[in-house]
Amino acid sequence: SSGINAEWPLRPGSTVTIKILIPSFTVGAVIGKGGEVIKAMKKESGAHIRVSQNGKYYPTTNERIAFISGTNDQVHQVICEINEKIRNDKPPENKKISLDLKERKTQMKLIIPSSSAGKIIGKSGCNIKEKRKKYRLRLCVDTTA
Repeated sequence: SSGINAEWPLRPGSTVTIKILIPSFTVGAVIGKGGEVIKAMKKESGAHIRVSQNGKYYPTTNERIAFISGTNDQVHQVICEINEKIRNDKPPENKKISLDLKERKTQMKLIIPSSSAGKIIGKSGCNIKEKRKKYRLRLCVDTTA
């Protein structure tokens, strides 16, 4: 199993909780009719998954929050499945595909507590710079919410 390449000490079987944002245009694909898709994700991965209620968006966005808890591998599996849905889901017919929407399909947005931001960023941004170079990522820190 590929798992998240965690660079912090995790004991085998430790539980991690991740919060990611799901664009409103994709929530239906993630949850599925009658919750069937999210139930299948829970069953297949063994992770606990909860999505914020309809109309409950992350501040200053129109995106819902997915709370994912489980082992590293379980959480990784769910994140991969949700990201695949974000990349592949087609917006409703009446919604134009804007440049923002195309760009959003290539992003994964994590919610990180401000108390952890310093460790993630590192002194003078050294951790973020290292991750950008190592994984060819674009990492942004948004402090507006």
